[in-house]
Amino acid sequence: MPFELRGFIEVFSHDDNFIGLGSKKAFFGGRSTKVNFRKTEQIERAISRAEKKMTEVLEDVGCEGIESKTYSTIRADHATSTCRMGTNSKDSVVDADLKVFGTDNLYVCSNAVIPNGAAVNPTLTLIGLTEKLSDHLSGVI
Repeated sequence: MPFELRGFIEVFSHDDNFIGLGSKKAFFGGRSTKVNFRKTEQIERAISRAEKKMTEVLEDVGCEGIESKTYSTIRADHATSTCRMGTNSKDSVVDADLKVFGTDNLYVCSNAVIPNGAAVNPTLTLIGLTEKLSDHLSGVI
């Protein structure tokens, strides 16, 4: 009986990875978006470690004839890190309170502030960030 085990890895930020404007027209007439992504050595090592661990798990439960398959395309279902949270304006857009550096009253509460592309859906993290911003703003106003 065929059995499949899939894994996901965290993708860390890299200068070559960014979202920009594409050359095609988007649905509402504006320009399309283009995801620029390059697999780094860190990503290749993480894939290799994940494949090794999943093979070990399958062998431990008695699976035979194990074939490893790596998908060649990275999916960008949850675009993150486009307004990265950090400690300074040199390499990030918002501070720990989600306030845009250099502004008095502009905040970003989106998965765009998550510094790296997590291996899983960011919804629960975004809920936590929303609660954090709400608490912060209730003390500011």
